[in-house]
Amino acid sequence: ETDLLGSVAFRKQIEKLIVEKKDTVLRYLEQEGLFEPVSWAIVDLGWHGRLQESLQKLLRTKKENATLGLYFGLYADSPALSHLATASYLGWDLRCPSEEQEIPALVFLMESFCTAPHGSTVGYHQKPDGTTSPECRDTGFAGLETWGVSTVHSTVERFAAELAKLSLPESILQWDSRDALVAILGTFSKDPLAAEARAWGAFPYEDEQGGVVCERLTKSYELSRENLRAAFVFGDERYIPASWNVLWRGAQPHVISLNNTILKIAIQTGRTKKRLGECMRRLLGASLQ
Repeated sequence: ETDLLGSVAFRKQIEKLIVEKKDTVLRYLEQEGLFEPVSWAIVDLGWHGRLQESLQKLLRTKKENATLGLYFGLYADSPALSHLATASYLGWDLRCPSEEQEIPALVFLMESFCTAPHGSTVGYHQKPDGTTSPECRDTGFAGLETWGVSTVHSTVERFAAELAKLSLPESILQWDSRDALVAILGTFSKDPLAAEARAWGAFPYEDEQGGVVCERLTKSYELSRENLRAAFVFGDERYIPASWNVLWRGAQPHVISLNNTILKIAIQTGRTKKRLGECMRRLLGASLQ
């Protein structure tokens, strides 16, 4: 066996590749104006600031440069945020929301709502005209297209175009929409309509940047002895072990399958059993007084 990590020649080859790729990335960033004395910011969904941290480290290899990140939401305990300038639209820590702010599947839903019409950036290359452009991963989009992501994008574009035609008063444009948005997202996450649950629940969600792991937001439960026992004993879907692996649990009751139907009956039976037990204990307690 060859000890690659202990090989000097191997390390030198890796370092050479890293330097080449780093130089190409820096050329692209300089081309896009990130080293110019003008204000700019990263605008992203969230959630930990690691991408901004990596970018800031890369920029500082050429010039002392501070970045600004504007996000939808952030986990305040993420180590990267301790030395970054950031702000979030929601304005509260996703790790410790209040009861009114709790949106169980927020990250998964927002990631699916904001899916780009192209794959993740995997590299950069220099074109014949001397400019540098990013290379995007071309795998994984077929599943999104089959699901209907183009329809989502065209609908959003049409809505924005129609909204731009309206003569909206300044008070509307300055309205703080966060409370309304949190309420809407909370309802969608916890108690979606059946049609919403089945449409978005089938979304092919990529669970990591390489696009290797892809799963639905919802899926049919496995009909096992353990799951049936949990359904009968607790009468609550949250205690079924299989539910812990479901990304969007609020939509799970609307998944149509024989397994889910049987488990729903088992959950309802368990819930009824618990209620009868509580009634019996109250009656016995009253008779003993």
